[in-house]
Amino acid sequence: MKKVLLFGYYGEGNLGDELLLKSLLFSLRTDFEIGILSKKKDKNSNYRFFNKFSPLQVYKALKWADVVVAGGGGLFQDKTSIKSFFYYLSIVFFALLFNKKLYLLGQSFSPLRNRIEEKLLGFILTQCNKVYVRDSLSYDYLKKINVPEEKIKLSTDLVFLLDFNYKNVEAKYIGINLRRWKDYSLNDIYSLLTNLAELINKEMAFYALHTEDKYLFDELDNHIKSKIKFIELAEDNIEEFFPLNIIFIGMRLHSHILSVLFEIPFIAISYDEKVKGFCEDIGWKFVVD
Repeated sequence: MKKVLLFGYYGEGNLGDELLLKSLLFSLRTDFEIGILSKKKDKNSNYRFFNKFSPLQVYKALKWADVVVAGGGGLFQDKTSIKSFFYYLSIVFFALLFNKKLYLLGQSFSPLRNRIEEKLLGFILTQCNKVYVRDSLSYDYLKKINVPEEKIKLSTDLVFLLDFNYKNVEAKYIGINLRRWKDYSLNDIYSLLTNLAELINKEMAFYALHTEDKYLFDELDNHIKSKIKFIELAEDNIEEFFPLNIIFIGMRLHSHILSVLFEIPFIAISYDEKVKGFCEDIGWKFVVD
């Protein structure tokens, strides 16, 4: 049985990335022996875990694997951290150095800050067996940085592999997900929520899809928090809470993907190219910058 090593933004408190991992485990569970590079070990899991922040563990993981898979997300970007970009790129580099088969699945790519990074990314991706991107903007960008077209495949986000079971319930919330971003201050977020509370005669629910979203909500003024229900979304409560939304207004990409899966209309706040790319590909027009 071939050994497959999965790596991504796992164990970092981001629901979207945990759903990406879940979709891969569901798809690969019967045919492969699976190892996972993660920040946290799941005590209830039968899969093999390696500490992603231990150089020795990363080395052992790469030597152990037959196939290395980047399991979804926007890993190769420098907007949040240049260290993160080079960390994930180094995993790809050493996997190639160890002559492993290498596949990047359900990835987003957007313009990097400088041409040296772009040239390095383009060169390394060219050595991969295949790069599956989840939106057309990413596809076009990889061609622009000279990744051969035969190496790139347009696919979709891996969360669409999941099958959610939920009952028809009476929707009652205006669902909201907001996150910290360089162009949005806490005052901007407070103003948005205050205006929505005044305009909409429905109960609002703030959904945290990342631990940082919870911290953001905690920092809001008590006056606005008293008007909004807080829900910390997790793998085991999505089917309970997400169908309760009449409409969803969100920033994080997977709030939009969950809206599609649960057939809930949504308004996307396009803080990043991956949100714009997803909405363009599905022909969704309700997008604001």
